[in-house]
Amino acid sequence: MEKSEKRIDDITKMYPVLEKVPREERLNIFYSSVKSPIFWLTLVGLIIVWFYFFGLDVIQLSGNIVDADANINRRTSFVVYAISLIKKGFIPVVLPILVMLFTMFKLRGYLIKKNVEKFMKKNG
Repeated sequence: MEKSEKRIDDITKMYPVLEKVPREERLNIFYSSVKSPIFWLTLVGLIIVWFYFFGLDVIQLSGNIVDADANINRRTSFVVYAISLIKKGFIPVVLPILVMLFTMFKLRGYLIKKNVEKFMKKNG
């Protein structure tokens, strides 16, 4: 099986609405949804909103990730660093990124559905 055939199968499994479209057009419809200005404007808008609300927190965290009162030796330094990073970075970094990814996947699904409907109207 060719690489593009496997890619078509994977995309069709993720977005079953593409089964309505002929096989050779599925990649074009998928890529047209990613090339859509709505997709990119939403992504840029989400990043701007994230930076507006959490940018200062992330900048302040850049030099203050590890707790100053933590007793650090060679064995536990990585563990303390990792726990501090997760604890302090979850709300301003990880959670907004998860929300952005979820929003972008849902938007891409909506755009694919819209492009399939447009293709079906055009080709009957």
